[in-house]
Amino acid sequence: MFIPNHFTLITNAKKILKWFEFTLYLEVNFHRSSLVDINLDDEFTVEITNVIYCKWDTPEILRPSFWEQT
Repeated sequence: MFIPNHFTLITNAKKILKWFEFTLYLEVNFHRSSLVDINLDDEFTVEITNVIYCKWDTPEILRPSFWEQT
């Protein structure tokens, strides 16, 4: 999902996923999910990952090691 950088929108998306989980008897593994940030500050990203209980990941192209190899 692509969600704008807004705390309420992100928490509402989690609530919707939890609702699907409850109504359809499915399980969403938030602890196995990753938040991929694009142009987010680190402080906000850490706060969101703590709220939705997921990992924080960076796209491969934004990692310094990607550019060091070329």
